[in-house]
Amino acid sequence: MRFWPLILAICWSKVAAAGPWLEPANQGFVALSQTLGLSSIDLTLNNYRDVYLQYGRDAQSTVVISAGVEGKADLRGHFSVRRAIDAGHTHLKFAYEVGLGATSSLSNEDQIDPLLRLGLSAGRGFPIKKQNGWATVDAEMVLQPAGPPTVKFDGTFGLSTPKDWKWMLHGTVELVNKEWHAKFGPSVAIPYLKNRHLQVGAHYSTNPETQFGAKLSLWQSF
Repeated sequence: MRFWPLILAICWSKVAAAGPWLEPANQGFVALSQTLGLSSIDLTLNNYRDVYLQYGRDAQSTVVISAGVEGKADLRGHFSVRRAIDAGHTHLKFAYEVGLGATSSLSNEDQIDPLLRLGLSAGRGFPIKKQNGWATVDAEMVLQPAGPPTVKFDGTFGLSTPKDWKWMLHGTVELVNKEWHAKFGPSVAIPYLKNRHLQVGAHYSTNPETQFGAKLSLWQSF
């Protein structure tokens, strides 16, 4: 089905694996991203562009809005809320996320498929000499009437330097259309100007439609 590569993009669009950490109240974060994936089947280049926004509604909840387009036709968008889970741990943080959205196509405007997103995240921060590290694990399920559910497990290990460079290693295992695929790769977010980062990354995937890829993203905190 034509929407399964798009569902993959939806699940991989979360910026730097947001994990269980919420935005402070009345503060936000926005990212504009461009992702390219090279097919090992016919050497075609898949193009995905998206915008991701999260805003701290209060100390216990963050609102997330995301929208994107694959190529020149396939569209998607979703709205979700991430809330903290008080598990009684000092260092470990937990959160869950519930969202609604839809996928559609400019070539077939009558085909609009709603979706439900359910997510659970865990993570913790830790010091490494004079640097700050973090690790997250995210589990996510996307449900659509048009097909079987998509299940994803995502892990990120990150390191932030004193000059605010953020080095990250991402790994994903995902069940899409009854097939498991894995994806992994590094990225770095480079600070520039005030409250801004430029993220540059690459990935390798076992999905032949996007086996090799690169990502460029602009981050802005506000």
